[in-house]
Amino acid sequence: MSVEKPPATIHSENLDLERVCQIKSALDQRRLGYGDQQSYSMLVTPDSFNVCNQEAASVLSQGVWIYHWLEMTNQLYLAGTTNYRYHWIASLFESNLSPQAIKYQRMLAQRGELPLFARADLTDFWSAVEVQFRIGGWGYMSAISEVMQAVNPEPSLGKNVVDIALDSGFAMAVRAKLGREPHRVVLLCPTNYLGESAYFASLLKQRQGLNCEVVLINDWEEEIRDADFIYRRELNLPMLAESPTGRKLIERNLRGEVAIEPPLNVIFDQKLAMAFPFHPKLKTLFNDHDRALFAPTHILDHLLDLPRWADDEIVYKYAGSLMKLSFGSRQVWRLDPFSNSRWTTIHRCYDDLALSGQPWIIQPYYSPKFPVRYFDQEQESLVEENMHARFMPIYSRNPQTGKICFIGITANFRPHWKVRGASDAVLTDVRIK
Repeated sequence: MSVEKPPATIHSENLDLERVCQIKSALDQRRLGYGDQQSYSMLVTPDSFNVCNQEAASVLSQGVWIYHWLEMTNQLYLAGTTNYRYHWIASLFESNLSPQAIKYQRMLAQRGELPLFARADLTDFWSAVEVQFRIGGWGYMSAISEVMQAVNPEPSLGKNVVDIALDSGFAMAVRAKLGREPHRVVLLCPTNYLGESAYFASLLKQRQGLNCEVVLINDWEEEIRDADFIYRRELNLPMLAESPTGRKLIERNLRGEVAIEPPLNVIFDQKLAMAFPFHPKLKTLFNDHDRALFAPTHILDHLLDLPRWADDEIVYKYAGSLMKLSFGSRQVWRLDPFSNSRWTTIHRCYDDLALSGQPWIIQPYYSPKFPVRYFDQEQESLVEENMHARFMPIYSRNPQTGKICFIGITANFRPHWKVRGASDAVLTDVRIK
């Protein structure tokens, strides 16, 4: 896989600079800026990212196994609420939930409802370091895909991995979930992402005919009362269970009066389940396809059982339900094998679980770099830099038929190993060549 670029000539360089100007202008017009900015704030590349047929096929097949893994995880959680053998699983997921939240959680899990959407975060095209269900960046991903296709339409640059637009896939899934036309769709949004969220809402409204609007997360209690479909981000079951308004929303959801996506079941808000296909007590319940989804993952629940790869460079992640710790990459860290604080850090993570019920997981650090071109404003030219990658395929599941669809993919690059949307990051589309 590679970023496809033509041989360097003065002519091709000028064409690429023209493309950069066209891409930047088109993105600026969509008012995707971060925070108070109006203009597009990430770096711009003239290049799409190209993959081979085998890599594309690998990504296409992963959606089915993501949902299989989710179903198995929910079944194991439910078993843990009644079967002493699996009680430790329920205890992990329910750590720090209030008695009221646990009551709601078990009712939600009994429904067996799965998320409409799943996004795998891959450092290459073979295994994920995380799977997201409270997905952000719909506006960014939609905009970059349509702009890159408009500016670089030539078949010689590669064909689309997926033929459906994200807004179309989103709208079809919402209608399938409700079984009817929605009355009011609300996208809950953190303040700094208002621009890109508003852009995606405009696509849903203008192109898909959904009555959709964005509500800032701080205003949710006042602004979502008449919604019948709510897409949430920085809001989860423990938070809702703390307030009368939140409890009313949970109960409306349980009665089927409002759909909440992803479902409020806490297993979709925690990173714990990635470790289950590898766990000595559980791995026989999963198959090799489930294990192939993820980088090896281990729960820091017993220091004597650390895997051999834990002696090398690792990444440790908070895996519980506290939103202030679990949202995005807030508590995701690298640990050097030669760090003086290595074992102090691992012991602290273990103590977090043993003493306060806060679980952590570890994974091997693996983050290959790829050559990426982008426009450097200071040099006023295209430069090339080796960057870390995050490939983001998105899948949807029809709740009526169980069919899994592949609805989009983008590539995100950044010099820092924590790859995300940022002013030093590059976002582009992905094509097969």
